[in-house]
Amino acid sequence: MDDLLVTRQVLDRMILHAWSAAPEECCGLLSGRGNLTSGATPATNQAKSESSFFIPPAELFDFFRSLRASEAEFTGIYHSHPATPPIPSETDTHEFHYRDVSYWIVSLQAPGPQVRCYRWRRAGFEEVGYRVVE
Repeated sequence: MDDLLVTRQVLDRMILHAWSAAPEECCGLLSGRGNLTSGATPATNQAKSESSFFIPPAELFDFFRSLRASEAEFTGIYHSHPATPPIPSETDTHEFHYRDVSYWIVSLQAPGPQVRCYRWRRAGFEEVGYRVVE
């Protein structure tokens, strides 16, 4: 599979959201078409936690309803790790339910920020490459 594409605006928005939510994790939903992620919708972390996130069902509903009204597709989920590396945790692996989309982690751990992207494979997460486009 080719590298995923993400717009500079979306990448910057994920990083800014991570900084603004710290020390708690941030989370959000991504949209676009095919391999291109061109939209980011920040969500509320109802868990209000430094090590986990939970998007309220009403926000998920609103996001998917807005996708149906547009030409966009659900392309991914992002969240932050305020003080740990951008590697899926045991909690991330256990609570991941959308196996067909990309999974982005923004780490603020020094020298951060670092952003890594993953896809679900048979046995768990596998890191995938991405390119930033304007």
